[in-house]
Amino acid sequence: SGVRLLAYLVMVQGVVQISGPYFASYMLEELQYSYGWFVSLLAIGFLAKVTALTWWVNVAHRAGAKMLLWIGGIGIVPLSSLWIVSQNYAWLAIVQVLSGILWAAYELGFFLMFFEALPVQQRTRMLTYYNLANTSAWCVGALVGAWLLKSYGVSETGYYVLFAVSSLGRLAALGLLVGAGFKTVPVLQLAIRVLGVRPASG
Repeated sequence: SGVRLLAYLVMVQGVVQISGPYFASYMLEELQYSYGWFVSLLAIGFLAKVTALTWWVNVAHRAGAKMLLWIGGIGIVPLSSLWIVSQNYAWLAIVQVLSGILWAAYELGFFLMFFEALPVQQRTRMLTYYNLANTSAWCVGALVGAWLLKSYGVSETGYYVLFAVSSLGRLAALGLLVGAGFKTVPVLQLAIRVLGVRPASG
């Protein structure tokens, strides 16, 4: 179950990076948003994530980390494709709020699942392999995104292809969680503090 969990997280990271690095160029170049509008969208997503964490902790207490991971895993599937719906700033702000809330569930869920799915004796070794695979997935996903963007042209269509492929990849990754036998470990206490803010990450 631990290997299945880590494989899922690595696959999600890879498909997220197909579109993730290109949101900035999409907003600044394709949509012609000012830097102020661009930063405000990032801030909206970050504030939504920070605000939602408190609520998701309560969900983890009641329903467990596995349920939280499923909520987040399913919730992040359509997020990138929602950017195809409209270029209106108000709509994108709503998408960013949803994004912050659902990414908070996903990230908290998989963090807690580390303690449920990874055996204590092998946790350090497995997380070391995971970090290597995760970082490699970042690079591969970004390269695939660059190839797709070059193939379809740096245009509205090209960006829409990236967003759609990223969403479909997240959906496909859920197959790795189906049937994985995770034991339940109660959440007793959880403390989180912000260490840093990056545009494309937590």
